[in-house]
Amino acid sequence: MVGTGLLMVAVALLLSVYMLLSKRTRFLPALPLGWLILYFAIRAIDQFVGHLPLVAEYGKWIDVGYSVVLSWAVVRLTFALVIELPLKKWKAIEIPHITRDFILLVCYAILFFVVLRTRGDVDLAGLITTSAALTVVIGLAAQTTLGNFFSGLVLQMEHPFSIGDWITYNSFTGRVTGITWKSTRIVTRDNVLIYLPNNELSNGILTNYTQPDRRMVGRLNIGLEYDAPPNQVRDVIIDVLKQHPKVLNTPSPQVRLISFDDSSINYEIRFWYTNYLYHPQIKADINDQLWYALRRNKINIPFPIRDTQHAHIERRYKHKMRQQLSVKIIDMLNKVPLFEALNAEDRQKIAEEATIQEFGSGEPIVHQGATGDSLYIILSGACDVELENGGGGTQKVATIKDGDFFGEMSLLTGEVRKATVKAMDFATVARVDKALFSTFLASNPQVCEKLGTIMAQRQQDLDKEANRKPDHASTPNRLISRIKTFFKI
Repeated sequence: MVGTGLLMVAVALLLSVYMLLSKRTRFLPALPLGWLILYFAIRAIDQFVGHLPLVAEYGKWIDVGYSVVLSWAVVRLTFALVIELPLKKWKAIEIPHITRDFILLVCYAILFFVVLRTRGDVDLAGLITTSAALTVVIGLAAQTTLGNFFSGLVLQMEHPFSIGDWITYNSFTGRVTGITWKSTRIVTRDNVLIYLPNNELSNGILTNYTQPDRRMVGRLNIGLEYDAPPNQVRDVIIDVLKQHPKVLNTPSPQVRLISFDDSSINYEIRFWYTNYLYHPQIKADINDQLWYALRRNKINIPFPIRDTQHAHIERRYKHKMRQQLSVKIIDMLNKVPLFEALNAEDRQKIAEEATIQEFGSGEPIVHQGATGDSLYIILSGACDVELENGGGGTQKVATIKDGDFFGEMSLLTGEVRKATVKAMDFATVARVDKALFSTFLASNPQVCEKLGTIMAQRQQDLDKEANRKPDHASTPNRLISRIKTFFKI
């Protein structure tokens, strides 16, 4: 007797240790062992004190008790092993607590009456009559709780949302984390837990952002000046949308002209994405990048009063700032080996006519493999240089800062971009285009020889630093020939 009791205690302790370990490590599946531990605990107590007269008098009911507990333990473990764990592991589906508890409650009630009849020889007719009267009393005392319970069951049958869905009810928006007998739990973006009563949810109007599928439309409205052609506006905005990693390419983004107002043409921007969690961040990113893209393309967001009454002051201010910036550009051009072949007047003209562009965090300035005919000089900020790898991703290979330049081969020969260059946080660059550079070569063709020599030497230095074999296509004569062909000299 004592040995059997100690064995029961040992089993109960081992099951308890397993439950604690399964909650602390992901390698052990979490199993509902509470009823089974209770069964072994009752059996152990019975082994130690079952011979006492007082306990022996109630031996029959003790036997009924641990039989009921054992049957419940078997049902609970079977439900977990056959339904809960497979759904969670293979389909990542978690059964709502209210559904699980209702199924188990029905099974527990049936097993309770079966054990009472078979092991306790109890007349179920009288018991059911008493239980019915007791049920009426409890139902009247807990109408609200029962209303929430049955409303929760209705929600499960209609299935308007699942755990993990993003929903809005009244003024509350959050992700569903659980459905209990009384309420549905949601967690907002601010990580605030809110309990919504089931009876209100079943009778109210709610919005589900995750069904019928996780794709949904994001909308932005923007008003732009009348001087900007709609086709140009669409091209600029679509280019910004295509660069965002969370905006889907299919269905394609759209830009719609929706109205003509007193001071602006208003556009609606429509794009698709897949996770409502990122809804505010995607809009913020696109607004941020739109500001830079519109500014680079000289498309203004109008302010009528200021534009009408103070435009001359704004023009004088911009002219003054450009003169100051030109001085800085000249200083940088003097340090760029490529421009040593040009005289001071030519460098002055480049500084005055180069296009100044601003880029926000993560915006690409040039793409690897894209055609181009311009050189960029970083005036402020820093940029990452990335190369595509074999797996379809990119790898950062360098960081360039103010005073550095890139794209010289594209400017002089039209060669495709060899890397992608992105702004890190904020970057201002001066862009020198082929059209601007060709004016110097047309009036002074001998500059081609100097440029070819300088570019060949620079390429040799880069090959040496990278431990690459010299490129025969980068000899001075061949580079000079390519430059003349590109500029049609």
